[in-house]
Amino acid sequence: MKSKMVELLAPAGDKESFILAINNGANAIYVAGKSFGARAYAPNFTTEELIEMIGYAHSQDVKVYVTVNTIIKNKELNECIDFVGKLYLAGVDAIIIQDLGLASILMKMYPSISLHASTQMNCHSVKYAFDLARLGFKRVILARETPLEVVKEINEKVDIEVEVFAHGALCMCYSGNCYLSSIIGKRSGNRGRCAQPCRLAYQLGKIDNSQEVINSSKKYYLSPRDLCTIDDLKQIVDAGVSSIKIEGRMKKSEYVGLITRYYRYALDGKVKADDLEKYKQDMAVMFNRTFTKGFILNETNKHITNISTSNHIGVVIGKVTKYANNYCHIKLDRPIRQGDGLRILSKDNDAIIVNNMFVNGIKGITANKNDLVQIKTHKVVEVGSIVLKTSDALLTDDILATPKKDISLSAELYLDDVATLKLSDGKNEVVVKTNYPYEKATSQSIKERQKEQLTKTGDAGYKITNIKIKDEIFLPIKEINDLRRRAIEAIDSLRKERKEVIINKFKPSDKEVFQSDEKKLLFKVRNLNQVIACVNGGANDILVDDEKLFEEASSYKKVFPDLNITLIDKRINDNGILNKKIVDVYNNIINYQSIRVMLEEGAEIVGLSIEASKDDIASSINTYKEIYGHIPNVMVMVYGYYELMIMKHCLINKSLGLDHMHCGACSKDNYFLVDRLGYKFPLINDGNCHLKLLNAKRTHLLNYIEELMKMGVNNYLVDLSIEDDYVEVIEEYIEAFNAILNGKRYTENVKFDNVTYGHYKEGVE
Repeated sequence: MKSKMVELLAPAGDKESFILAINNGANAIYVAGKSFGARAYAPNFTTEELIEMIGYAHSQDVKVYVTVNTIIKNKELNECIDFVGKLYLAGVDAIIIQDLGLASILMKMYPSISLHASTQMNCHSVKYAFDLARLGFKRVILARETPLEVVKEINEKVDIEVEVFAHGALCMCYSGNCYLSSIIGKRSGNRGRCAQPCRLAYQLGKIDNSQEVINSSKKYYLSPRDLCTIDDLKQIVDAGVSSIKIEGRMKKSEYVGLITRYYRYALDGKVKADDLEKYKQDMAVMFNRTFTKGFILNETNKHITNISTSNHIGVVIGKVTKYANNYCHIKLDRPIRQGDGLRILSKDNDAIIVNNMFVNGIKGITANKNDLVQIKTHKVVEVGSIVLKTSDALLTDDILATPKKDISLSAELYLDDVATLKLSDGKNEVVVKTNYPYEKATSQSIKERQKEQLTKTGDAGYKITNIKIKDEIFLPIKEINDLRRRAIEAIDSLRKERKEVIINKFKPSDKEVFQSDEKKLLFKVRNLNQVIACVNGGANDILVDDEKLFEEASSYKKVFPDLNITLIDKRINDNGILNKKIVDVYNNIINYQSIRVMLEEGAEIVGLSIEASKDDIASSINTYKEIYGHIPNVMVMVYGYYELMIMKHCLINKSLGLDHMHCGACSKDNYFLVDRLGYKFPLINDGNCHLKLLNAKRTHLLNYIEELMKMGVNNYLVDLSIEDDYVEVIEEYIEAFNAILNGKRYTENVKFDNVTYGHYKEGVE
């Protein structure tokens, strides 16, 4: 059943963040091990450290969720299963999962394990949430693009806990569908190694009357603002969510502590209107790229990204009024003090720490609004430059000095043949005794001293607040201390106690699934002319991912819908990645068991991830055959421009100063982004106001089809996307495919330029 209390879930990339999150009011912490987590570049925890942190958190009534939310390669499955098994035995409260194959194995082997469906699964619909619940997931972490009305509907209709992001960095692409870092830098976000190329500057170009027009100014078109929902938290809570999540495993510990503290206050109803403004300013100083309410609160398109900068901008505190003799004169709009960090938005964007400051001509430590301060700078700055405060020394010190959270206990000292101490936390109770010969107490002061000694719990994580001394007992201080120490150790052990769990041997399912030895060449199209060309060319199957186009083309034979999983329009019966006859290549299927799950869910053709290398493909097919006795019916994309991003935000719309859906701008001209190396990445609409960013080069694996056939691949996808020469592509691939089927060697007739092998040869780590 769904939780009644709304959980505040905080991130922790290291031990200091973990402790600060607990001390500032988190109900649960999410962390990662050294492998299999989607933030591989955070410090993270060893397995031994995770087990220690789970025990400590449980002693503080806090839950721990461990992220195993990357796609798992075939060769990694056993290692990953063993890793989760150790956490399962340690009493972990939940594992956050992206890979459906791994999830199915864990549910069979560790039957009482709690699995949360990662936001990387990109769930944003009632149907998809229902299927995840049916598969055994206890909680779903919804896609950040999910609007509040859909969040509410899922809570009302599906028996699954719902978790949503409330604060922190956003991804431009739907989670789990971004391949930009993977393709251009071999650092996959789906493997936890995103290099964040979305935070780089790009130029926007378009083809106008067959002429390329490129905006010469570079802007951060793919850089989202930071999410902040503290103003509207009640709306989100009222939608029925079980958990409010803060992003930030890569952030500093003081950031984690501050955001956790303020959202704790807000959830507890301890916030006044004036407080909110202060909290937002403090949070902005700690880190922000300007704030947005996000898609969950239906933020307008123009307020999703900050195209001016992708860095932390802090808050404006004044302007430069004068520069002389290496000193910058600033008229303040907000207070500053020694130790604060500033950035002056001049030619060289000078960043400084305030070490020496003159306030109205006198050396000082603090300065207030309207004061004129002089601060030494590293570089020449221009009069009129905006000055930002990017760190606050006092605020940081306050967060780092957060008082330790202690659990309150009650104690009773009495005689039961021997001196006895009973300790209770309200749920657990322990009794410890001493055989030291006691004497009858002779004065009230002895009782008071005993009470004083019992309260001295040090750093144990507990405080004894209710002490009752029932009998007149005199014991040496040493014995009182020993009783207290042993009692606390005993109750600490009870609070950390791990439940007995069952571990099963993995037993493969014997459910019948679709099998086929037929070799197919499939074409994915974007317009009716391509459909007709494919039909005339004798194509096997034709896939369309646009609803309107499917309606137009449905009269032709062999035309199938391949509606993308990001279509949230009310007209679409969105099934997520399940219940599809053809599972496309953007669903992160890479290991043998993920293939099996898709087949058991009714798929007839399972597309393998575009991040899979030939070794990954061969390994998964071979393992599947060994375990299930037949070759799975899988598909590999052999031609076309990879879809590197799918965005709910439309940067074209924003660049034109528009802010309404279905403006049609992306259909009138062919737009593209230009990166720092001059590569051009096409932008196309998916037919439902979602923008797709395509690779700058087309993948071309014609010469590897024969090799793929020997591995056991039966289906080959040609994505025509933006091809102007689609007839040439269709003819070339059909002729080559038929030749290979007939055992003939094929030499390319058409030499395509600007091509890549994608990840086929080397894959990603």
